[in-house]
Formats: sequence, C-alpha cells, structure tokens
Amino acid sequence: MAGIGGAIGALAGSGGGGVNVATGVPGLTPEQQALADFTLGEQTTRTKDIYSRLGLGGSTMEAQDLGGNQLANMAETAGIENQNAQLQLQQEQLQLASQAQANQQSAAKGSATGSAIGGLGSLFA
Repeated sequence: MAGIGGAIGALAGSGGGGVNVATGVPGLTPEQQALADFTLGEQTTRTKDIYSRLGLGGSTMEAQDLGGNQLANMAETAGIENQNAQLQLQQEQLQLASQAQANQQSAAKGSATGSAIGGLGSLFA
C-alpha cells in the first residue's frame, strides 16, 4: 500500500495544484481523482479476494477492512487537496510579489523621468 500512496503523492506534486473548475476551489485534478478511485478499487478488490479465500466473505471483519480502505483513501485525497491548496497559494504569492516588483520598477522610472524633466527646467530658468 505504501507504493500506491507514494504514487498518489508523486502525482500530487506534479500537477501544480488542482482546482475544481465549477467552484474555483482547490481540489483534485481529474488525473489525481482517477488515481485515487483506481487505488480504492484495487484495495477493495484485494480485500474482498482475501476474505473470499479465507471463507469469510461478507463477514463483519471484511466490512471493517473495506471501511478502513475507504477512510485511508479519504485521508490521502484530503492530504492531496491540502497540498494543492498550498501550491495555489504559493503561486498567488509569487504573482503578487512579481506585480509589486514591477510596480516599484515603474515608480522608480517615473521618479527618474521627473527628475530629468526638473533638471531641464532649471536650464531654461
């Protein structure tokens, strides 16, 4: 199971942050959701197969393990959603910092132009 969790984590890092297109809220990308669904399906199949081979299909223990699989899957997807939200916030911070830097450079150019024009005015006085 650690290998699958690592695969989900790697996919989370490669997407740059997923956003629900309908709401604009960070969430899972379609690829991340597909992988999470696949992982849960594989875990469910394995769990049912194990209990079937043991002759315990439909038992309370099987139901508890299947519920545990779902909880583990939900925890992983919540972690990925959190990571996506953090990545989106970092991206927004970088954009704001870049915009602030551009504004400072523009203000510095305007100040230099004003000084140059003021210097020309003193030549004609």
